[in-house]
Amino acid sequence: MRLAFCLLLALGGCTAGVKLQNHAGQVATCGPYANGFWLGGADSDAVRERSCIDDYQRIGYERMP
Repeated sequence: MRLAFCLLLALGGCTAGVKLQNHAGQVATCGPYANGFWLGGADSDAVRERSCIDDYQRIGYERMP
């Protein structure tokens, strides 16, 4: 489903999404983000994803492999 969503907005780019987990086993997901070029494009999506990851890492989450 996410792939289909990203394909529909392929002109603007799409981030893949990142899963993070804390020491209690809780999982958080950042993305995927797909705004399309008319709303800020791939650069904006990458910034949103990086910001989300940074926020979760500040409170103890780590990226999952």
